Amino acid sequence: MSKSQKGSAFERWVCVELSKWWTDGERDDIFWRSSGSGARAATRSKKGRQTRNHYGDITVSDPIGQPLLDLFTIELKRGYSSRTIHDLLDKSDGMARQTYEEWFGKIKKTSEEAGTYAWLLITKRDRREPLVFFPRRALMGNLSILGPVMWHGDIAGETLQGFLANTGREDIESYWRSNRWARPST
Repeated sequence: MSKSQKGSAFERWVCVELSKWWTDGERDDIFWRSSGSGARAATRSKKGRQTRNHYGDITVSDPIGQPLLDLFTIELKRGYSSRTIHDLLDKSDGMARQTYEEWFGKIKKTSEEAGTYAWLLITKRDRREPLVFFPRRALMGNLSILGPVMWHGDIAGETLQGFLANTGREDIESYWRSNRWARPST
C-alpha cells in the first residue's frame, strides 16, 4: 500500500471514529475528508477569503458536527515512522526545524485562518497507536480534555483513544454555545 493510500485510509478511519464518538456510536457519517485536504481554503486565504469547513483535513457532512469544527481545525498525518515527538524533546540547539515543528506551525496558521478556537493534530506511525496533539489552551475553558501524557511548551498530547474517552461532545457543544470565543463569520 502506498503512502497516499495509507493516508487516505487513515483519514477515512479517523472520520468514522470521530463520527461514532460524536454520536455515541449511533452514526459513522458526521465527519468526512475535506476536499483537497484543505488546499482550496488555503488558496482562498491567500486572497483574503474564507472557505468555511474546508480548512484542515476534516469537514462536516451533517451540521450536528459543526460545533467540533468551529472549535478545532483538524489535521491528520499518517506514516512518517522515523519522525517522532522525541525529535522535539531531545533537539539540540542549532538543529534544523523538525517535522513536528513544521506540522505544529502549519496547523496553528491554518487554525488562525479558519477562525477556530484551537487545533488538533492527529498522527499515526506504522504499527503504533494514533496520537492527538493540541494547544494547552484547549485544556482550559471547561473543555473536558483530560490527562495528556506529554507536554512540550504550549502543546499537549495523548493517545487518540484517550482523548476521545476523556472529551465529551456535551462539553464541546456547551463551550461552542458560550460567548467565550468568536465564531468564524463565513
